Formats: sequence, structure tokens, C-alpha cells
Amino acid sequence: MRQILILTILAFLAAGQGPDRAEVQLQAAIKTEVFDGNLKGAIEQYKKIVSSYGNNHAVAAQALVRMGQCYEKLGEAQAKEARAAYERVVREYADQAEIVAQARVRLAALGGSGGRGGLVTRQVLADASGVGVVLTADGK
Repeated sequence: MRQILILTILAFLAAGQGPDRAEVQLQAAIKTEVFDGNLKGAIEQYKKIVSSYGNNHAVAAQALVRMGQCYEKLGEAQAKEARAAYERVVREYADQAEIVAQARVRLAALGGSGGRGGLVTRQVLADASGVGVVLTADGK
């Protein structure tokens, strides 16, 4: 994965444009999260990215989703913070369709508001065989 990070930076340089500072900081935070396994440190880096580069919608939305994922990895006690990060993506970065879709999936998994209009599971009897009661036409 480290090689991918290096190749990404080299690709920006080869294209004649330096990597955006926000993108470099995002990649550094991802490294802290994935390679170093320092979830709390990565969360702090993601927070700084969002506060400093909130107008860079692509980077800020990615930082918020990754921050939410870090909170989820920290356990049930952090679910509220994860939900807040995902809700912020949906609310403030609607122009980032792919990232918003990821946030909605995570919200649905957490039972949050992003799941509205999503799939709902219900257990339904395939047939009434073995049931010792008679159902009326209205299903009661």
C-alpha cells in the first residue's frame, strides 16, 4: 500500500502538476490509519484536513468518511461520532455523489438517517402451513 501512495504522488509530479497540499495531507492521514494503525491520530489528522480544506469538497468528504470509519473501528462507544461524520458528508458535500453514497451505506449500517429510502428487511412466512390459526382476509 505504501508503494501505491508513492506511485500516486509520482503520477501527480509526472503529469506536470504537484499534488495538492490537501491531497498530500489526506494521504498522510490514510497512512497513519492504515499502515501505522493509529486510529486516534488519523482522526485528528482528518479533522484538521476538514477544517483547513473544507472548500475542497472531494478531499474533505473523503476525510469525513474515513474519519467515520476510524470511529467505527474504535467500537460501539464511538458510533455517535461516526454517524455525525457521515451525516455531515450527506448534508454538506452532496456534490460528491460517490462519497455520499458510501456515507449513506455506512449510516444505514449504523441505523442512521442516511438509510431513508434504502432497503428494509422483513421476515415473511412463505406459507401458512404449520400455523395453527386461521388468517382472515385482512391478515389478522
